[in-house]
Amino acid sequence: MKDKLVQLKPIDCAMFMTAFSRAEMFKEVELFECLEAIFVQHIDEAEGSTVVTMFNAHAAWAFSIIDDVLIKKNHPRRVYKVFKAYNEAFYEHMVVAMIRNADEINLKGTMLVLVNGFVTNLKKRDNTRLMLQFALKGVRALERERGHLGEGFEPVALKYYTLAEKYCLNKKDQTDLIEVFADELDLDIVELGKR
Repeated sequence: MKDKLVQLKPIDCAMFMTAFSRAEMFKEVELFECLEAIFVQHIDEAEGSTVVTMFNAHAAWAFSIIDDVLIKKNHPRRVYKVFKAYNEAFYEHMVVAMIRNADEINLKGTMLVLVNGFVTNLKKRDNTRLMLQFALKGVRALERERGHLGEGFEPVALKYYTLAEKYCLNKKDQTDLIEVFADELDLDIVELGKR
């Protein structure tokens, strides 16, 4: 099967992953792994929106694994441990690509990544740090779409901050996030949160 899939472009892999995720075909583990392996091989060719699409499809698969193993207990816990190691490795490739393409990703895509980025409760601190880097660069998406948001800008900015704050590992990270809001958006996000 992998030989036939090798010819797929990153956008094709992302679309297939999304379709299979929406159809809840999560038992096709080999197919998912093949699509993701091919995607990672050609990840430099992928646009920002394509990387986000693939990341969100992977998050749906991860959520399914968590639900099936940890909540419903349909499989032994070792299935989750194996998936977790795979997930951390895949995740790193994806976040590096999203950081590189952050300026191509719209606000909706950026916020979806921040929501879905914590689905598997990241244990690898390096990946959490990478997500924080993405969140810091993603603040520019707020600035790009500020005019379209109008009066809804401040509530959306506050929601963004709440999502991004999960990736702060210490006080310095939180200070960096607050400073980016001040520098990029001329917004005191802490004061906004108190209103």
